[in-house]
Amino acid sequence: MTYAIEVEIYTDWHAGTGKGIGAGVDAVTRRDTDGLPMLPGAHIRGLLRHALQLAETYGHIEQGQTHALLGGAPPESDEDIPDQVMAYQTTQGRLHVESARLPQAWRDYAQSDTGREACLHLTRSVQATKLQDGVVAARTLRSVEIAVPMTLIAPIWGDLNNQDIDAIRLALGFIRRVGGHRTRGLGRARLTLKEV
Repeated sequence: MTYAIEVEIYTDWHAGTGKGIGAGVDAVTRRDTDGLPMLPGAHIRGLLRHALQLAETYGHIEQGQTHALLGGAPPESDEDIPDQVMAYQTTQGRLHVESARLPQAWRDYAQSDTGREACLHLTRSVQATKLQDGVVAARTLRSVEIAVPMTLIAPIWGDLNNQDIDAIRLALGFIRRVGGHRTRGLGRARLTLKEV
């Protein structure tokens, strides 16, 4: 059985590159090789790790299942060990998460002349400022490129059993927002596990 995580994003969202484009935009949206907005697999893994840890904490899944699925430092690691040494003691998990992209039909459309033009409207630029005592603070205008609501698909694979699939399904229900600036209202989403 093959699975994918469906990411239904209901509001504007931003998955940044850490770069800007000149004086126009301070933070651009991450794009795939077709130039379409995408959400990196590492970001989804991070959200999933946090959700799985919550599920473990509240006894919804077995202790250690997060580590078995996503790897990392052993749960019983000694906190006094320096980070440089700890990096060599990490293990790889059974779950692999690819980046979430628009479905193939969208990627095919983006390759056509009309599609390339239309796909320019999947993102737009918004400005944000820092307020200080109700007034815009000096030198705080930022321009961020955001993507419109859309549904992305992130294939997953690995040596997964039924217990793993159930844990992933449960954890995805805990995730309510994706991308950057989540605490500022961007990226409200629903993530579900689908059979492909």
